[in-house]
Amino acid sequence: TYSVRLQPTATLPVGQELADFYAGQSTSVPRESQQALDVAMREGATKDPSNRLFGHGVYNDQDKKPLGWALEMLSGYIQSVNAEQAGLTLTVDASVIAVAKQEELLQVV
Repeated sequence: TYSVRLQPTATLPVGQELADFYAGQSTSVPRESQQALDVAMREGATKDPSNRLFGHGVYNDQDKKPLGWALEMLSGYIQSVNAEQAGLTLTVDASVIAVAKQEELLQVV
């Protein structure tokens, strides 16, 4: 059993940085702010208990397919948000990932 404690360490002025960018007062949006937008978008996917996060991807447990050797394939997507002069751009790419089945160790061996 693990115990995790989260503690805020900083506040990012994402809204202000986007406003400055679109007003022409800045030539780019800082990487940290773009990463914060990505995290916020993925957080919504965690509301569905059948979704699992792996890296930048969101994968659904309900559509898993067995691959053999205690592996299964999950389908999902990888998304990113980017600030462009024309507005925010959401990129979504289809993705699959192979993961170990959730089984008892003695069943796998």
